[in-house]
Amino acid sequence: HDTVSRLATLFQNLPGMAYRRENRESWPMKFVSDGCLELSGYSRDDFEQRRVNWGELIHPDDRDRVWREVQTAVDAGDAFEFEYRILTRSNEERWMWERGRAVNSQLDQDIRLEGFVSDITDRKRAEMALVEARNFFEAVVDTAADAVITIGANGVIETFNRAAQQMFGYTLEEAQGENVRVLMPGPYDTEHDHYIARYLETNDARIIGSGR
Repeated sequence: HDTVSRLATLFQNLPGMAYRRENRESWPMKFVSDGCLELSGYSRDDFEQRRVNWGELIHPDDRDRVWREVQTAVDAGDAFEFEYRILTRSNEERWMWERGRAVNSQLDQDIRLEGFVSDITDRKRAEMALVEARNFFEAVVDTAADAVITIGANGVIETFNRAAQQMFGYTLEEAQGENVRVLMPGPYDTEHDHYIARYLETNDARIIGSGR
């Protein structure tokens, strides 16, 4: 009884949902923790009484992929871990991260899945917003009339817009991955790495930050 009580307290405080379910395509739950309500809008009773099954909530575009990944892990005896979308009771699309493994039932020969699911919607939205912002930045830079080049702290060219390609005669593929000193005449080409290192160390814009 103490063990059950401790587990119940643990599950209540987890930011997600622990589960045990049958390894069938609809993935009916044998057990699910109370976190299911916050994740999906459905209660423990909804799942454990089979009024709804977890597999039915997985977004149709993700359902086949998730099923295949789980079965591959089960066949190999490995744990599985992936991200996918569900549609909640209110038809809201939310991103889930899940990790689990297959276990053999002591009562029959059926395979059970045990694991944990947590909501990563905020993280995924932030990632997608970052990608969208980066794509917008790249589109603006690429259409700029002036040559725009960005480099890493090691001096390696990362972006090289169309105006830069016209100015220097290199294609994007030729320029990316090269040190920016390939665009410089001597003696600046041999000294530029030192200029970058000094600027990074002191934040003092002497050569870096001045016209050359």
